[in-house]
Amino acid sequence: MMKSGLCMNVGNCTNASQHKVLEIGVGEDFVCPECHKSLLVYAPRKAVPVAALVVGGLLLAAVLAGVGWWMYAKPPADEVVSPAPPVPVVESRPARAVAPAPQPVQPVAPAEPAAQPADRLPPCGSDDGERRRLKLCD
Repeated sequence: MMKSGLCMNVGNCTNASQHKVLEIGVGEDFVCPECHKSLLVYAPRKAVPVAALVVGGLLLAAVLAGVGWWMYAKPPADEVVSPAPPVPVVESRPARAVAPAPQPVQPVAPAEPAAQPADRLPPCGSDDGERRRLKLCD
């Protein structure tokens, strides 16, 4: 059986400069036949078949997809899913306005109208919310 080796005496040996793989017999000294320096054991890399890589990648993708589905598809064990209780619907009716009781009419002496500029609106009182909303007063 033969052993494979590489010479590391680069610059001084043509076998080392050419990166030549040397075959040495089992009973012989493991040295370069040209420069007589020790050889480094050469073991070529074993190639991984492409089919094995593809199958491994597909299995990994299937496992990751299964774990993802398992984590997100089913609810946690401590959380019980139950339908929400029905919410009672209460109909609301608008409040009816109560008309104030009629007051007896008191005769009022005619007062002189206050002179206001034509471009100003009359002032609002505290109970003039509707006039404020319609912007009929200052």
